[in-house]
Amino acid sequence: MEGPANGTPTHSHPSVGSDNEWTTIFEDVAGQVPFQAIRAEIYRRAREAGFPEQAAWDLAMAVHEAVVNAATHGSPSRHEDLVRVQHRVRRGFFECRVTSRNLAWELPPPGRPGSLSRPGLGFFLIRTFVDEVVLDKDSGRSELTLRRKIPR
Repeated sequence: MEGPANGTPTHSHPSVGSDNEWTTIFEDVAGQVPFQAIRAEIYRRAREAGFPEQAAWDLAMAVHEAVVNAATHGSPSRHEDLVRVQHRVRRGFFECRVTSRNLAWELPPPGRPGSLSRPGLGFFLIRTFVDEVVLDKDSGRSELTLRRKIPR
């Protein structure tokens, strides 16, 4: 697996528009997540993949919401919880995967949140900014994959 374990974003440059393997952008304990750096890195990679400026920001915000959710709602002892953010370009889609141990994510049904203070606003924003959201849970690990078609 590529990427650091010290919480700093990696800076690899995949070929724009080509399929590539998952690249780890961040991997560290939940209490050490550099939200702004992750947002900036996703934005940069989305622009490199061909997204216009606003669409790249939207994608970065969707990933930000997923990472905040993982870091905030993970295990009660967040210092033991691992959060991993990965990215790839595959078959015309920009994909980001946010993985967390000890997180019992539940994907709420699509729809508008009733209020800004109710749970589910983050997933509402995520669904607004990406084409597909997939939740995979297995043996104490939750993985949220966000996909958005790359404009041509």
